[in-house]
Amino acid sequence: MRKINITTTNPYTVKPVEPEIPVFTKEEFEDRISRLLNKMSNSELTHVIVYGDREHFSNLEYLTGFDPRYEEGMLIIQGDGKLTLLVGNEGWNYSFISPLNLERILYRNFSLQGQPRDNQPCLKEVFKNCGIDKYSNIGVIGQKYFESDHIKGCEHEAGYFTDVPSYIIDILVQIVDRNRITNFTHAMTNLSDGLRITVKGAKEIAYYEYVTNKVSNCVINMLEGLEPGISELEASRKAGYDASPINMFPLVNFGEKHAFLCLRSPNHNKLKEGNLVTICYGIRGGLVARSGLAVKDKSGISNSLGNIIEEFYMPYFRAVITWYESVKIGKNCGEVYNKVMDILGGEKDFGVSLNPGHNISSDEWTNSPFYKDSPHKILNGYYLQCDIIASLQNPVRLAMLEDGVIFADEKLREELKSQYPDVYNRIQKRREFMIEVIGINLSDDVLPLSNAQAICHPFLLDTNKIFTIDKLMK
Repeated sequence: MRKINITTTNPYTVKPVEPEIPVFTKEEFEDRISRLLNKMSNSELTHVIVYGDREHFSNLEYLTGFDPRYEEGMLIIQGDGKLTLLVGNEGWNYSFISPLNLERILYRNFSLQGQPRDNQPCLKEVFKNCGIDKYSNIGVIGQKYFESDHIKGCEHEAGYFTDVPSYIIDILVQIVDRNRITNFTHAMTNLSDGLRITVKGAKEIAYYEYVTNKVSNCVINMLEGLEPGISELEASRKAGYDASPINMFPLVNFGEKHAFLCLRSPNHNKLKEGNLVTICYGIRGGLVARSGLAVKDKSGISNSLGNIIEEFYMPYFRAVITWYESVKIGKNCGEVYNKVMDILGGEKDFGVSLNPGHNISSDEWTNSPFYKDSPHKILNGYYLQCDIIASLQNPVRLAMLEDGVIFADEKLREELKSQYPDVYNRIQKRREFMIEVIGINLSDDVLPLSNAQAICHPFLLDTNKIFTIDKLMK
């Protein structure tokens, strides 16, 4: 077994930059709509209805460039390609961010409670004007689709159920038989050929790399700014956050109690030496998370935690290394799951209760191919988050090391190198550090996006010390 080491080095070697994030064009959005129309045709659907709200925006944004922010929105796609977008009061002006040729309808029930509802169109008539009648076959896209074992004890198949507001379905049923309405969300996010499940070219890679570059720099700033006496809020200010739209609430937690709550937001709680720390930040398209102990060396670790470095953090780091060394295009995700869980032992041993990794996009968790007996293989263009969370109680122990990677074959890598050389060069520099310093045997098709990729600090008050592993003997 290869030895895990604690190595002194400068781990953050990619120079912070503030690149301009690519903007997608009308033609690129039209291509996305065209691919969805092909899926509609193959499924013999006459219409697709895409619903989105503040939290569940990704499918609507992917297709149009518009997201509802704090209201709701709905796109009706007809088989001939006509597009109708329904928005609320405050979404009307913002809807023009979409470059597509859309018929826009102000549907004020998508507005906030108490706002004007006068001149409200009848949703039933809107549907009829879009060609929906009793012979229509309608696919509904929300945020989730259901597998056969998700809905139990019901007389209907899983595709019958959808997570969009029930009143929308109730109004549709006044026009068309309920059995002609099906959940079509899998067209966007299923693990084999969902439209959003793989990147479609170098520009999308560049977009996600630019975003994750920014996110990782914020996390690095917070890690390097940790010192006893700093408050959670003060630490968050060191991040250098900007007003980019988030895909989750930023987390800065000091101490066992706050770390246990995990999802809480920072307050004036101050860092004490020996505290458990969790930091997580994500904007649409990328997320980076870290946890560990606020100590300079082993002498600062509480006796109650025992040999936590050797017995908890080192095995955890070995599992992360195993994940990185296992993943590549064509690899069976069930095998990756088994290799990771063989080290961590699941929920009982290391408190791993979620999937060891998942797909990521503008939303923080799009789907996951990593589960027991998974038949899915890593596809060219997969954007995956290495996300293994180990969490134990009494005493509280927590390990998180989250960064994203994109899988690209030689053709896609050459496209990236040609069109976005700055992105390509940063990725190569990250790969070099992961291979030569950390010791990871990384496949050529793995493109790391984070400036903190796989960097794990045993002592968070000394960010020049990291875990490494002996290299594989050739």
